[in-house]
Amino acid sequence: MLSFNHFPQIVAMLHKTTAEVVRKTAFDIEAEAKNRAAVDTGNMAASTYAVTSESSDYGGGGQHLLPPIPAVENDHTAYVAVGANYGIYQEMGTHKMAAHPFLIPALEACREGFMAAMSALESHFGGIR
Repeated sequence: MLSFNHFPQIVAMLHKTTAEVVRKTAFDIEAEAKNRAAVDTGNMAASTYAVTSESSDYGGGGQHLLPPIPAVENDHTAYVAVGANYGIYQEMGTHKMAAHPFLIPALEACREGFMAAMSALESHFGGIR
């Protein structure tokens, strides 16, 4: 008997592809944040890292004064963080210093690529009835 039920394969492929989009977007945000980070010694940019279900580049550069964030829960979650303990003050500012945001603008800069990749998947599967 022939089986025409391809839903398990479609679900597995969709899961894998969306996980790849999440992973790629995390590394895109990391790269964008490094490019946007204020530079004095370069430590803050160098200490910026991404954590996905497959890897973490924590400790890849710069002086990390904060411990690494924990491993992600699943392959559809990723984090971008800064190991330099003063990164939050650069991002948000203080009562004595204006903000010099780099993480949130990096996220916003990568949003369109993420949405386009997800929309391409949606349009690919949109014709299936």
